[in-house]
Amino acid sequence: MTAMQGYSGRSLVAKLGLKPGWRVGLRDVPDGCLDLLSGPEGVHFAPLEQGADWDAAHVFLYAPEEIALAAVDAMARLRAGGALWLSWAKKSSPLHAGVSESLLRSRVLPLGWVDVKVCAVDADWSALKFLKRR
Repeated sequence: MTAMQGYSGRSLVAKLGLKPGWRVGLRDVPDGCLDLLSGPEGVHFAPLEQGADWDAAHVFLYAPEEIALAAVDAMARLRAGGALWLSWAKKSSPLHAGVSESLLRSRVLPLGWVDVKVCAVDADWSALKFLKRR
């Protein structure tokens, strides 16, 4: 199993459901996770701040107080139907700073979005996928 495959034997791009040709905006990706996002899947990654109309956004969160602002900014940059992935350091990680899956839900669900999937990014990080409620 390669580093790109992680726990499930699937690449991170596959676990996130990113499709060939998609444009994905990234924010605050830890160095070790950038390598996990590379691969032959044909997905174009760029800093989230460098555009709008993204097919998906993946934002890494380092403190509870940044959740709402980071989520709202990313949501505004997505195309209609775009997916928002929010990542946090797991409680078992030395990087953990208070962000949790339940805290993400409490801050993002009131914004009219619903969580639809969770996955492990690597040994330190998890991710929760949100879509705009229909």
